[in-house]
Amino acid sequence: MNKYVSLEYLNTFVTAAETGKLNITSELIFRTPSAVSTQIKKLEEQFDTELFIRSKNSLLLTKEIGRASCRERV
Repeated sequence: MNKYVSLEYLNTFVTAAETGKLNITSELIFRTPSAVSTQIKKLEEQFDTELFIRSKNSLLLTKEIGRASCRERV
């Protein structure tokens, strides 16, 4: 695993987690939906884990990532 994580990709991840929508995320960060999807896939490869459950145009954090996020906030 690369020990460095792209801040741009992390911003994409956070925005996607907050909006839950690929198209809204792409508008907010000024990228195409395809670019957003690619950045998320690259993060998933880097961390060797699925970050989102994808449906048509929705993104839902996986249980594993959601639990980790909640632990960080406490």
